[in-house]
Formats: sequence, structure tokens, C-alpha cells
Amino acid sequence: MSAYEATADFTEIHYRHLLRKALDSYTFISFTDIYRKGRICLWRHDVDFSVHRAHALARIEAECGAFSTYFIMLHSEFYSVLERGILNRLRDIAAMGHAIGLHFDPTFYGQEIDSRADLERFISEERALLERLLHVRVETLSFHMPDTGRWQASDDDEVAGLINAFGRGVRDRFAYCSDSNGYWRFQRLADVLEAVADERLHVLTHPCWWTPEPMAPRQRMARVIGGRADWLDRHYDSLIADSGRVNLRHADQEAFTWLLSWDEALGYLVEELIRRRVPHLAEVELRRRLADLGIGDESRLEEDRNDHQSNATIVALIGRLRGAVTGAAPP
Repeated sequence: MSAYEATADFTEIHYRHLLRKALDSYTFISFTDIYRKGRICLWRHDVDFSVHRAHALARIEAECGAFSTYFIMLHSEFYSVLERGILNRLRDIAAMGHAIGLHFDPTFYGQEIDSRADLERFISEERALLERLLHVRVETLSFHMPDTGRWQASDDDEVAGLINAFGRGVRDRFAYCSDSNGYWRFQRLADVLEAVADERLHVLTHPCWWTPEPMAPRQRMARVIGGRADWLDRHYDSLIADSGRVNLRHADQEAFTWLLSWDEALGYLVEELIRRRVPHLAEVELRRRLADLGIGDESRLEEDRNDHQSNATIVALIGRLRGAVTGAAPP
């Protein structure tokens, strides 16, 4: 298989193809139904990095008529279940009819887990929180990176009252196919589905690896990280705009610092008018001061400017003031 074919496997278009192929040969089941007879498939996701990608896959599955289980991590470094946008997407995944499981990371607790009792206590606490947040019943558990750590590699079919997604009962009965690290670790899923050799199939995917266009695994992670950073950047600007406060950038900071040092009362008035979301009145005050210095201003005053335009205009007016007072060119 070429490098392109390997990356093309992990696109949304190919994901639809795999789902339809699997639905032709298997009945999709939950982990509570693993002893059901017939050709059955456990289709699961460990959501390590991106709830947004999980939500996208859940929509595709719902459109195809497929059922899967989403295992959610409460201590991911890449998303927070307590964040409103994340929580809403997780609730929407459950509303589509998919099951929610706990993706438990014992390494978060470190030395606090010293016994089986400690392990089960932390699992039960996380299960209770996840159920309360998502308004669902959590019945299954998957361990994060199960091939490392003393307590992660549990063969038990049940841990802390939850079905272990990779306990002996599942592992011994089901053929297994996983996309860990962004490539097929054992067999290529398309080949498995084409052969139709397995009576019972267990598929593990990680939503971050499935993107609209072909990408190498590291590029897919960069997409997740960059998307998160872009959202945080926009969210911060939105918070500042909604509060009516000055969104100071480097040049803005210098301009407002100078204005406060030159005329403290005017500086505080301009900031207060911006905070009250009437930046056009701040522009009026600055133009009035320019007029006092004998400097005309021919730029138009528009009350319907957006926040960025108003901020840029105010900084420009302060620059003109500064130039008039100090004799220097506006910064």
C-alpha cells in the first residue's frame, strides 16, 4: 500500500464506505450485548484528542444507520468535558443514539492508585461525573494506553461495575482492528471487511485521525491543535467585545499607555466609552481634542463600525494626537 493510500484510508469519504461495508455484513451492537449470536460488530471510539472530530463521525454514523460507543476521557490535555461547546457536542452524540463509555487514564492519578480498591474508586467517581454531565447511563470502560502500566492491563471482563472494552471476554471472542497512532496497527480495516472472514469484529478508531482530506498522522494532529488554538483566539476576542472592553494588542497598548500618560482624564474617558460599547463617542472626544490643537479631521464618523474597525480608528486618532503633541510621526 502506498503512502497516499495509507492516508486516504482516513478520510470522511472512506469512513462512510467502511461503515456501509460493515453494515452489509454485520449487526452493530453495544458492549452489553457481546454474547449475542450471529455476525456482530463492536464499533468503538476512544476520544483522546478531539470531540469535534468525534461529533463529525457520529453524524456520519447516524446518517448511515450505524451505532457506536464513544469513550470519553475526563483528563484529556486536549479538551475539557466541562467546556460548554464540548459538553454540548457530547450530549448531541448521545442524542443521536450512540452509547457513551468512560475512557479512563490511570496515569493521571499516579501513586494515588496503590490497590485495586483505589483503581475502582477513581473509576466510579469519574463514571458518576460523566453520567451527571451527559445525562446518560455509562456501562462500559476502556483503559487509556492499556498496554502500559500495572493497573491498566486488566483482563477482567468487569471493572468497578463497568464492562471492560478489552477484557478477556471481548478479546477472546472478537477479531480486533485498530487505527492507533493514525495507521492500521494489525490489519487494514478495508481488507478485513472485504474478506468477511470474522464472525465477530471489534473495531477501535480514534476520531482525530479521520479528516475531510488525506493527511499524514502528524498533520492530522496539527489540524486538531491548530483548530483548538484558532477557536481560543476567536473566543477571547469575542469575550472582550461582549464585555465592551478595549482589546489591546501591541500597537494599541502603546497608544493607550501614551494617552493615559499625556491626559489621564481623557484616557480613562475613552476607555470607559469603549467599555460601554459606544466607541463612536470616544472618537468624538478624540476629534474634539484634535480640533482644540488646531488639527482638522476629515475621516467619517460611523456609528455602525464593527469593534475591530472602531478600535483601529481610535488608535489612529490617538496616534495623530501624539504626533501633534510630541512632533513625532504617529506610531
